[in-house]
Amino acid sequence: MLDPSRRGKLWALHYTRATTEKPYPLELTNFPANADFHPLGIELVPSDPTGVSRLLVINHRRQNTTIEVFRIQLDPHSVVLAHETTLTHPSFVAPNAIAAISPTEFFLSHDHYFTRRKVDLVSFNEYPGAGVHNVQTIARNIAFANGVAISADGSTLAIASTTRAKIQLYSKDKTGVKFVSSVHVPFSVDNIAFAGDQLLAAGHPYLPEFMALVKRKSNRAPSYVSAIAPRQTGLGDSWLTRMSAGANVTTTFMSDGSFLGTSSGAFVDMKTGTMFVVALYGSGVAKCDYGM
Repeated sequence: MLDPSRRGKLWALHYTRATTEKPYPLELTNFPANADFHPLGIELVPSDPTGVSRLLVINHRRQNTTIEVFRIQLDPHSVVLAHETTLTHPSFVAPNAIAAISPTEFFLSHDHYFTRRKVDLVSFNEYPGAGVHNVQTIARNIAFANGVAISADGSTLAIASTTRAKIQLYSKDKTGVKFVSSVHVPFSVDNIAFAGDQLLAAGHPYLPEFMALVKRKSNRAPSYVSAIAPRQTGLGDSWLTRMSAGANVTTTFMSDGSFLGTSSGAFVDMKTGTMFVVALYGSGVAKCDYGM
């Protein structure tokens, strides 16, 4: 980056289905004043037994990459993040995305480390200053391992492979993680997120135009979001088991870049039926009605 001393920010906005307030930068309390802050992936952690909610943030500092742990403090009109601890480990080489599975465990994807593109399972102690407890690599040699997500029933770990334009699906249980199948999408997939029974995948449908934007030879690049769901519906079987009978891949959002370009992620508020699509380059966020 041109100026690593310039800090990045995390933003929040308050909304209903019909209204959207102006976004505002979040206050970071107790965060070291002299520390770099360049956030990439973020993840809400399941509440611990005391009801405390936390946010994990991948922080690409100039010396090394860390995972910052913040306690979320809510009031009716604002959100404040109180810094609790910084997680470091030699394996945190090029982390890209993060998916929490418990208050003290998360999956972490690495998008490049020579040829070792991988996903790790990281365990940490929840009290401040305790640090990383264990790191276990659970998937290797994934072409540009990018977004990661866990299904609501806990049966499935999904990993985006950007250069292969596909999402790899793994079974997940107490004994480990095992590759099962993959689903192709019509674009270079970036980040993924589950929305009920659907897996949302956002990405870049035409890489030459995307690279032209990155190199400032163009002022826009297209966006694409797909929803992936099992053809088999009904209760009883896990999401991954139902996916084995086939998947439906439908288009949820498209733009030539004039409305919103370089889509890098999409997520849904299931209570209000609202979808947000975020851009990798640019300041835009699209808010859409989402039909379940």
